[in-house]
Amino acid sequence: MNYCKLYLVKFTSLLILFSAISGLFLSSVWAQNIDPKAEAILKKHADAIGIQQLEKISTLVSIGLISQMGSDMQVSILQKRPNLYRMDIHLEEGRISQAFDGEKGWMLNPFVFQDTVEISGSELAQLMESALFDGVLLNSSGLKYKLSYGGEDHIATAPSFVLILKKPGGNRMKFFIDKKTYLIRRTEASFSIDGFPVEANSVFSDYRTIKGITLPYMIENTNGQLKTTIRIETVRFGEDIEDLLFKAPVSF
Repeated sequence: MNYCKLYLVKFTSLLILFSAISGLFLSSVWAQNIDPKAEAILKKHADAIGIQQLEKISTLVSIGLISQMGSDMQVSILQKRPNLYRMDIHLEEGRISQAFDGEKGWMLNPFVFQDTVEISGSELAQLMESALFDGVLLNSSGLKYKLSYGGEDHIATAPSFVLILKKPGGNRMKFFIDKKTYLIRRTEASFSIDGFPVEANSVFSDYRTIKGITLPYMIENTNGQLKTTIRIETVRFGEDIEDLLFKAPVSF
């Protein structure tokens, strides 16, 4: 089991936040602390991704490939309202699973642990944010996040508006919104995992519209020397997903 696959367990929840749900995350922000310029851009972004259709769905299934250090690994992500989340990485040697059942987070990694383990600390906080179907801000009114307008950027993948999201504790994200399409083209994030500072940049492309909902099918992420690509192959909306799939196979 190489370092790439071990690290992937910690990192993928962040990638998922930056991928299919990133539009949902942004569209939920304006109910909180936001300046007028950022709000105007955000509303156009919501229209661009098809927010009215997104709000009608209760489940989202995404299937694709994660490429890292020359290896391709199949990944499946299940999301269900309001805050159920499961990710499975399918390897030849077995499966790595990570999930949040609405109360507890857990991970099954037979290459590292003999049994299912409960997730805690900063990893749990990140997993809980990823699990919020409509975005962390809409569902966590007690948290004070600030979204502000950061000007324009003409060096990114396309001329973009810049929105800056600040969280308590110093974590922040920059969203680069395409000036023509109002879709997310790039994000820059700074946060900490187990007390260590992390900088991660993501580029979004290959946007496709299915049933009125527009999502990126290609996400390229850079975290220091580690480069990861997610290629979404299949997206399915509104399937019946039992809550039991999000529960840990053991009791904590």
